[in-house]
Amino acid sequence: MSVKLNLSYMVALVAGAVVALACRYYSESAANARLRAEAYNTQQLVENLQPKLAAKRQQLQAQQEKLNKGSEIAANVGPAVVADIKSTAERMNNQRLRDLLSRHPLP
Repeated sequence: MSVKLNLSYMVALVAGAVVALACRYYSESAANARLRAEAYNTQQLVENLQPKLAAKRQQLQAQQEKLNKGSEIAANVGPAVVADIKSTAERMNNQRLRDLLSRHPLP
């Protein structure tokens, strides 16, 4: 009788362990499904934002090209224009231009 009682306890213990593992599996599966749904939604958001990001990058690149072109023009033309103004101020004896150039010394 003792062997029969021990066997029934063991069966009950194994059945309890199976139920506990099944509950754990169910809860982990539900959490996994939630994470998959969240990952899918995030992926959809990223895919929807990709064209907008590409357009903004093109806009930024166009602005940067304009800035670079302006800087290049300023570097090439600016000193020549200032030199012309300086020579004109000296040649025409324009004191206002001389004062302006002296307040903002340029090479």
